[in-house]
Amino acid sequence: MFAATTAHTEARAEPPPDQKTSFIKVEGRHLVRNGRRLMLRAVNFSNFYFMDLSPAELLESPHHFAADFGRVRELGFNAVRFAFNGDWYDRDRNTFFRWLDRNVQMSNDHGINLILDLHTPIGSFWLDPTKRVNFDIWRDPKIQQKNIKMWKDIAARYRDRENIAALDILNEPVTLDETGQQWRDLAGKLVSAIREVNKNHVIIVGALYGTEGQYGTQGLERHFLVNDNNALYDFHFYEPIRYTHQSAKWLERPTDDGGRYPDPKVLLPTGGQILIPNARISTPSVVDGDSDWQLYDSGRVTVTDKAAVAGLPMVVARGPVHGTVHVDDVKVLEYDRAGNLIGEVARDPLDEERVLHWYPWGQQNSDTSKFRISWDIGFNDDYSLVISGLERNRISGWSSDDNFFAIVPGHSYRIVGRLRGQDIRPSGGSERGGVYLEIDFYKNPAGSSRGAFIGRTKRLLEHKMQESLEFGAKHNVPMSVMEFGLIGTAFKGKRGGAAWLRDILELLEKHTVAYAYWEYHGDTMGVFVRNSGEFEFAHPPIRPNPKLVHALEDALKPPHKTMIASDPISPKRDPSVLLKRP
Repeated sequence: MFAATTAHTEARAEPPPDQKTSFIKVEGRHLVRNGRRLMLRAVNFSNFYFMDLSPAELLESPHHFAADFGRVRELGFNAVRFAFNGDWYDRDRNTFFRWLDRNVQMSNDHGINLILDLHTPIGSFWLDPTKRVNFDIWRDPKIQQKNIKMWKDIAARYRDRENIAALDILNEPVTLDETGQQWRDLAGKLVSAIREVNKNHVIIVGALYGTEGQYGTQGLERHFLVNDNNALYDFHFYEPIRYTHQSAKWLERPTDDGGRYPDPKVLLPTGGQILIPNARISTPSVVDGDSDWQLYDSGRVTVTDKAAVAGLPMVVARGPVHGTVHVDDVKVLEYDRAGNLIGEVARDPLDEERVLHWYPWGQQNSDTSKFRISWDIGFNDDYSLVISGLERNRISGWSSDDNFFAIVPGHSYRIVGRLRGQDIRPSGGSERGGVYLEIDFYKNPAGSSRGAFIGRTKRLLEHKMQESLEFGAKHNVPMSVMEFGLIGTAFKGKRGGAAWLRDILELLEKHTVAYAYWEYHGDTMGVFVRNSGEFEFAHPPIRPNPKLVHALEDALKPPHKTMIASDPISPKRDPSVLLKRP
C-alpha cells in the first residue's frame, strides 16, 4: 500500500557513505548543527498510535506515503515528530524495525529530520480517559525494563543517522505516585540506557502531566533536569484548553462551544487584583434535609460599581454546616442594560478534568478533609465538588482562577448551578450556616498601568508559555513544544483558530522554541482530515483544512508558496501534488 516507498531492510539502517556527519546538538538554550543554530519546525505523524496493530497492518499502514514527507517540506516544516506504540515493538521486533527503517529512509530522502516519539509505552496506556487505561509501567519492574531495553535497541540501531533529530523518550507521563518521582526515576534510567549505546542524538525529556493516575499537576514541579548535557526539555501547549479542545469527543464531557480567540472578556489573573467588598451575587443556600440535584439561581443583578473589571464564580460555605453538599455544573450569564441575554460568560461542567482545577480556600488545618472531590457522584457524570461537616463559624469554599470573566459596569449577571444535599440540618445555635454559589467582583490596584488580569489574547498565551520557559532560563537549557494545536471546530465561523495559530507560532519563533504541530493526518485536529466523521483504517485523511493550511503556510513562509486545492487528493494519486493557492 506504500506506492512510493523505498525497499525495507532487515539490517541496521546506515547513512549513505558520502553523508557528512552533522548531528543536531544542544548548545546552551539552543539547538545547533555544524555550529549553526537550528530551529526544529515539525508536524506530528500520529501513526494510529492508539491502535493495536498487527505486524501486517503496521507494514501496510495507510497513515502516510513516502511523498507525504515531501508535502511536509512544502508546507514549510523541516521535521516530523514520529509517534510509535511500544507494543508494536514488543509484539514483533523485526516487523517494527522494517516499518521504522523505511520511514527513517523516506524522511531522509526528502530532507526531513525525524523525532522518534514513544507515544504509548509497552504495557501501558493513559492518553484517552474514555478508553481503558493501564499504568503497569509504574507497577511492574519487568514492563519498565522492557521499555528501557526497547529504547536502548532503537538508540543503538539509529545512532549513526543524522536525519534523526531527537529521541522523545515518553509522551505525557502520568504516574501513580503523588509527586511524580516515578517519572523522574524512569527518565534517568532511560537516559542512562540510551547513552550506553548512543551519544549522538538529543534526548527529549517531557514534563510531568499527572499523578495518582489522573492528569493534573497543581502545586507540583513539572520539569526536572536529567544527568545529560544533550537534552531538550519539553512541554505541550494547548492553552486555553477549553478553546483549543472545544467539542473534542475524547474528553469526558466535551465543551460544545469553547468561545473564540482573541476574546479579551475571558480573563486570567496575574496577581494584585483587589476584591470589592460587599459586592456579591449569591444563590439561595442548599435546602435542609436530603435533596437530589436541584438548580439554584441567583436571578439577575446589575453591577453598578464602575471600578469592577472582573468576576469570579465560586462555591461558598458559611459554617457551621452539618451534612454533605455536592456541587456541579456552574455557569454565569450576562445581560445588557436593556435586560437582553448576551450569553454565558463563564461555565464549568466540573467534569473529570475540570474538578482538578478547583481549589479549596479559607479552611483551617482541621478542615482539610471536609473539602474533597467526588469520583462517584455528579450531575450527569461521576464528578463533583464536596463540602461536608464544617463545625466552625467561618467562611470557606471552592474556586478556580480559570473562571474569571470580564465585567461591564451597568450589565447584569446571574449565577446558576446544581447542588445536592445529604442530611443538611441547622446547627442549633444562633448562627445559621449554609452552602451556596456566589460571584465575587474585583478591581485593579490603584495606579496599575497593566491591570491585574489578562484577556484571552496573545499576551495570555505568552504569559502561560513563560511558566514553562522559566525552567529553561533558570537552568540554561533548551525547551521545546512537541505538541500544540487546536481542533478543527476552532477554525469554523469567527472562532479565530487561524489567529491563535499565528500568535502561537510567532511566540515560539520569538523564544526560539523547537516545536511540532499536532497533527498532520487526523480526524479532528489534522492538517488533513477525513471526508467523513467515521474512522476507516484503510483510508487516510486526505481533505485539507484550508484555513489551517493557509495559516501554516503564511506563518512558516516556505521557499515555494503553494496551497493544496480545495478538492481532496485521492490516495491513488501522488499525495505530494501541491497546487498553487488560488
